[in-house]
Amino acid sequence: MKTLTLAQPLTVVALVLNLAHAPAQAAVAEGTPPATAAAVRALWDAEGEYELQDGRSLSLHVRGQRVSVAVGFQPEERWQLVSPELIVSPDGLQRLHLHRNAAGRVERVSLEQRRAR
Repeated sequence: MKTLTLAQPLTVVALVLNLAHAPAQAAVAEGTPPATAAAVRALWDAEGEYELQDGRSLSLHVRGQRVSVAVGFQPEERWQLVSPELIVSPDGLQRLHLHRNAAGRVERVSLEQRRAR
C-alpha cells in the first residue's frame, strides 16, 4: 500500500488555491480591476446593437474583461466600465447609461455627451 507524503496534499491544496485565484489574475493581467469582473458578467446580456434617440446606432461588445463600444460609423474602441449601469469613453466625454427593466435585463441605452472644458 502506498502512503501519501506531505508534499502530495500540499500540491493539491496549492492547485485548488491557484484555480480559485485564476479569474482575478486574468482580470489584473488585462488591466481591469478584479472588482469589476462581476460588473462585466452583468453586461453579457447587454451585448448587441441599439438605436439611440438621435437615430445613430450603437454596438456594445463584451469580450472577457473588455468592453468595446462603437457609436454610429466610428470605429469600435475600448471603454471603461464604471458600474453595471455606466460605461465611460476613454476621453471621459461620453457616458453610456444602461437602463434595466424589473427582470434586470437591459431595456434601452442612453448616451450622454459632455463638452470639453
